[in-house]
Amino acid sequence: MRCRLHCNYSPIVAALAVGVASFGVGPSRADYLLYAVSDGCTADKVNPGDTVEVELWLSSDNEDHSNSIIVQIAFSSPGWVYNSLTWHGVYAGSIYDDSTPDAFPVMLTPDVLTGPSHPAGVVDIELSNVAIDPYCVGPNNAGAGPCDCPGGTCIGGQCVGGPFAGSSCSMNCPSGVVCTNRFAEGLLATLSLTVPPDFTGSDVVIVQPVVDTIANGFDEVSTSAWPGLAVYLECVVAGDIDCDGAVTLNDYNEWESCLTGPGGIVSPGCVPFDFDGDSDVDMLDWSGFQRDFTLLCGL
Repeated sequence: MRCRLHCNYSPIVAALAVGVASFGVGPSRADYLLYAVSDGCTADKVNPGDTVEVELWLSSDNEDHSNSIIVQIAFSSPGWVYNSLTWHGVYAGSIYDDSTPDAFPVMLTPDVLTGPSHPAGVVDIELSNVAIDPYCVGPNNAGAGPCDCPGGTCIGGQCVGGPFAGSSCSMNCPSGVVCTNRFAEGLLATLSLTVPPDFTGSDVVIVQPVVDTIANGFDEVSTSAWPGLAVYLECVVAGDIDCDGAVTLNDYNEWESCLTGPGGIVSPGCVPFDFDGDSDVDMLDWSGFQRDFTLLCGL
């Protein structure tokens, strides 16, 4: 069963970084933030074999809208399977998606992407898209199909209102949905990744952004960097810090260094000792450790 950790901000918590557009012509605009979460949280626990849905949310401190974005995402450990990428809002209808890799599923290794911006030894993927064609966008940037009267309404084959008023049109949006080629705040993209059943990588995988580019119209955009998303792999047996399938003296030898006391913050490597899931390691967890001592997986 999956459980959440450190859910202290909703609906978006752990922010990824977005960089400054190098092709802009205007002055810097307001800050953009790109948040990455799993199950709405900055951290998540999974078991080998689980599929992780990573959501990217975009927001601006000045309610600006974007029309192009590049996001490089690095993984602290290789071996996950990248299943799919789903764009939302105006990017869902774009034919300018140059994200790589673009064939699924693919095992994420340092060899997946190479080149000047993808150094050797780095496990990463890149999301790249430009929104030019207008698209019907509803609440939370839910896409509803193409349209051709941005900023206005298509009535009787002619745009009414907006910058294209008077031009011919044929596709309109449903009530409550706007025709636009700008992305407002909301869900930007969803990535599906699977931890293979035989995964042998790190027990904690950090999904970390690399600063890249974004454009508001074609103006430069100022940005801020935030921490990445932490995904913890659970051992089969709680208290089994070396993940060998049993709670033994080897695990006991690590107990003292992981003890935080009530209200402390458990470090990533000590998560198996947090029996009650309250993010600390104290004497309540010690009773669980005693109960499971020498317990073998599958017995």
